[in-house]
Amino acid sequence: MGFVMSMEELAARRGKQAVFMDVEYVFAAWLTKAKIVEDLLPPPLEPVEKPLVCSMLANYRDTNFSPPYQEAALCLAARHEGREGLYCLSMPVTDGQALTAGREFFGIPKKLASVEFESTEDLVAGWSERHGYRFFSLKLKMDQPAQDAGLKEMNPWKEPQNETPGRPLTFFNYKAFRSPDW
Repeated sequence: MGFVMSMEELAARRGKQAVFMDVEYVFAAWLTKAKIVEDLLPPPLEPVEKPLVCSMLANYRDTNFSPPYQEAALCLAARHEGREGLYCLSMPVTDGQALTAGREFFGIPKKLASVEFESTEDLVAGWSERHGYRFFSLKLKMDQPAQDAGLKEMNPWKEPQNETPGRPLTFFNYKAFRSPDW
């Protein structure tokens, strides 16, 4: 494949699904102040009843589209026209192919960054950092129950209610660029 793809090459790539094999990841959620969520959500998104923050750290050891890489995400629970989902504030990644696939095709706010992920039988820990700024860090003991059982009920990764079974989680992504005249 060269710098320019033919229509046949483009058509052959269409519909290919990313496959993640041999993956380690952890999801964590917590409540924050409602004002923070209100200030960060862009219109037309609205906050959900409880101001939920969701995070993810992942170690993708094998995929069908890139070398091994790590990824993190920090998202806010949101609603649009009655449908609940997540608005991703940032999704740092350690690989350019993963960055391009997510950002250019799906509008996910991916940036190259340092992401550390380590897990043992008792502990999962990691962090994301870009330009010397620690975006977030997690340290979770695997033998402790959730501190707020209500968070389990609010889990945005569960099967969406009143939706088609098996339908993936809704992400609200916005790709916006200023006009040349600002």
